[in-house]
Parts: sequence; C-alpha cells; structure tokens
Amino acid sequence: MTNLRNRGFAIVSAIFLLVILAALGVAMLVFSSNQQAASAYDVMGSRAYQAARTGIEWALYRRLNGGCIQTQCQPTWCASTTAPGNVVKQNVAMPSGTTLSPFTVTVTCTATLISNVQRYDPITAQQTPLVIRSIDAYACITPNAQGYCPGAGGLDNIQRHVQVSIQQTY
Repeated sequence: MTNLRNRGFAIVSAIFLLVILAALGVAMLVFSSNQQAASAYDVMGSRAYQAARTGIEWALYRRLNGGCIQTQCQPTWCASTTAPGNVVKQNVAMPSGTTLSPFTVTVTCTATLISNVQRYDPITAQQTPLVIRSIDAYACITPNAQGYCPGAGGLDNIQRHVQVSIQQTY
C-alpha cells in the first residue's frame, strides 16, 4: 500500500523543477537582452558625443583659420560683430560610411560684442572691441522638422551637446 501512495511524487517534483528552470531561463534571457540594449545605447551615446566634438572642431577651424591668407586673418564664418546675439546656424555632414554617418550635427555660433572693452589688434595696430563667441554643437539621430538638432524626443533619439566659448578681437 505504501507503494501506491508514493507513485505520483516523482512527476510532481519533475514538473516543479521544469517550471523553475524555465522561469530562470526566461529571466536570464530578459536580463541579457536588456544588457545588450543598454550597451548599444551607451555606444551610440559615445558616438553622438564624438560627432558633436567633430562639429565643434569644424566650427573652431572655420572661425579661427577659415579666411587666413598668410598673416592676414579675416574669417568670415560667424563674423558679425555689429548685432549682439547674432546667431549663425549650420548643419555639418558627417563622413558617409563611418560610425558617425547616422548623426545630424548642427553647429550654432552666437557672437556677442563687448563694446566697453577694447583690445589692441597687432594686425591693424588699432584698438578693437572684444567679441565673445559661443559655439554649440548638437548631434542627434532624428533632427526636428526644420532638419536641425536638438531633435525630436523619444527613446531612440540619442543626442549630445558640446559648447565652447572663444574671445577674439575681430
């Protein structure tokens, strides 16, 4: 009689173990896919930062060296010093076929004239007003409706912002 009572115990234990092992397998699968997604977002965030830095370097080159001929330097990009808060906005194309090519990079330059501060300009040998330029670079995957960054929100729109300020006497 004791044999009949213990007969179903092994199948119940086996089903219980199968359910537990299946639950652990599903939990490991979910954890692994979440880790891979987080890693992919982290990599894209680093690429967006590098794209924004590329935009800053492009803007600094255009501003500091863009119009130089031998010793005479009169860059034309972001050149206006007459209107305080004058903003220049431009998209910079990332090289195609690279890891930065999915990003749109928008560079803005705001020139602020400090009229009460004069600096000596060695090129013209005159006193010139000080101009502070704030250069911002935004990198995003999905630009806004006008085609500029910062783009539309959303979970998949990775974007980064880098800013520098320079002061010049021209």
